[in-house]
Amino acid sequence: MKLSEVSDYPQLVEFWCSIYKKMQHNFAKNSERRRFYFCNSYWDLQNFMQGMNVRMSPCVIMESNLEGEIEQFAYDKQSFTIHFCVRSTDAGDGHANRDAKKEAKEHMRNFLNWLNKLQHDKQRCPKFLRRMDFSDIEYKTQAPFYDGWVAVYLTIHLPEQYNICVVEDEYVNGMLFGEED
Repeated sequence: MKLSEVSDYPQLVEFWCSIYKKMQHNFAKNSERRRFYFCNSYWDLQNFMQGMNVRMSPCVIMESNLEGEIEQFAYDKQSFTIHFCVRSTDAGDGHANRDAKKEAKEHMRNFLNWLNKLQHDKQRCPKFLRRMDFSDIEYKTQAPFYDGWVAVYLTIHLPEQYNICVVEDEYVNGMLFGEED
């Protein structure tokens, strides 16, 4: 995949995983170098981690749930939650867990630095990324999960204007408000 082929935010995250040297994600579904995954939500993350091979550290897991806010009936401010995951060398050692969390945070910051640089490159920046809101990014650690996996997650918001007009063709003829006009 090339940057010019990226059409949405999840694809952009997966693209980054493929060019970032510490991950070098391979897009093939059954690849040994796969480093980008989707899970349904935070609640599904621990179950997901149980199936993770320890060689997949570090990796990125993105939540596929659709969440956000509608603002002023004109903007859909979608939220994207990304987990930067690292497996601790010793799940029972607090120092090793802390080191793994610090490493996961480093990957997260490298990703944000790359996004910032891309957003300021007028020629390469995908149109959807120009609207990304970097003013309110929160991150937190989560850990330890199954078998020493730790994560730092962040949530980024992408406001998108949408059409607020009613498409009358989507309603029964002459019954836009439930009665004949």
